[in-house]
Order: sequence, then structure tokens, then C-alpha cells
Amino acid sequence: MRLTCADTETAPHQAHHDGIQSEYTFLLYWQDGEGGTDFVTHVDEGDDVSVETWARDTNVYDKWKVTGGVEMKANRAVLFPSTQMHRAEPVHGLGNTREDGRIVLILFVDTHD
Repeated sequence: MRLTCADTETAPHQAHHDGIQSEYTFLLYWQDGEGGTDFVTHVDEGDDVSVETWARDTNVYDKWKVTGGVEMKANRAVLFPSTQMHRAEPVHGLGNTREDGRIVLILFVDTHD
């Protein structure tokens, strides 16, 4: 589980994918609140963003165009291909404690043996 509060430092990366982890990423939101998960694409390179561009722009909010997303609601789950670029919203967290912060259960899933 990951807790992100408003006073938490920004994650080491905003726009990212989890492709190195697995085939699919599964998120389960723990509470209602502002934000969720945005699916993004790079404004200049689209879905075929180079490693160099990603490294330079991962934390540059305006370099990423939102193409879809999922609002945070308690017990809402989302499953998507782990290579899908995405970012947690709001990027600087939410709330101040485990009672009002952004809490997400994250699982990485493979379908092959």
C-alpha cells in the first residue's frame, strides 16, 4: 500500500509506467477524495516517448497530456497494462494523515506461468 500526503515530497517520478514490474497494474483506492490516476502521453513524443525524454520530463507536469483517468473512490479498482504511462493525482499528495491521505493498494499482475 502507498500513502501519499500533501506534505510528502513529490514521488521520484510523476509520469511513469510499471512495465518492468509486470504485465498489468492493479490499483485499489482506499478512500474517497480528490484525485485518482491520470493516464498520460508526452506532448511532443506521444506514446513512444524516449528514455531520455522521459528522464528529462518525468516531473514536468505540463509536458504530459491527460488521455484518460480514474477518479479516486473507496473500493474502486482499476486494472491496466503496466506499460501505460500514468501518474498519481494530485501529484503532491492529499491530506495530512493516513485518515485523509491518498491511500492506494498496488498489485502487479502477470498472466503467464
